[in-house]
Amino acid sequence: MSSTRLRLLLAGLLLLPLLLYWGFGGTPRQQPREAPMEPTADYFMRGVQVAEYGDDGRLKRQVSASEMKHLPQLAEHRFSDPHLKVYREGRPPIQITALHGSLDDAQQQLELEGKVRVHDNPDTGRGSQLDTSRLTLFPQRDFAQTDAPVVLTTAFDRVTATGMTADLAAGRMELLSDVKGLHNHAQ
Repeated sequence: MSSTRLRLLLAGLLLLPLLLYWGFGGTPRQQPREAPMEPTADYFMRGVQVAEYGDDGRLKRQVSASEMKHLPQLAEHRFSDPHLKVYREGRPPIQITALHGSLDDAQQQLELEGKVRVHDNPDTGRGSQLDTSRLTLFPQRDFAQTDAPVVLTTAFDRVTATGMTADLAAGRMELLSDVKGLHNHAQ
């Protein structure tokens, strides 16, 4: 066999995989992905109002929502326009509103999202208001936290921060970082 034929044969063998690759469509075709299934509710309610009482018979919490649905695949309840009232002895209730909420079936953690607003002492006129995009509430511990930016407003003050923890029963709040405040006594 001559060296020219040998070179042509080797060149053909080296080019054969490339030609086959081009001939059968170039890149492998991807299968279209199926859209993930949206969890389905096993029950739902509209105009929800729920009250929770303590062992002493006193009202501890009230929750109302325009709609609530239970998603067993996620083991959670989802709320539209939730409004919570957290009662404390000798003080007006803390009122919390949001656009959406989700509560795990064990009722240990309530996630609130979208225009979350917390009013403390709203009936007295000397209250405070906290605004954030999301808030996690632990109902059994009367504790709340967020890592999102927050704005705390009172009659004379406006404080911004990133992140917050709050002991609702004790009425104590800790702003976590980037805290900036403005006091205006002239109002």
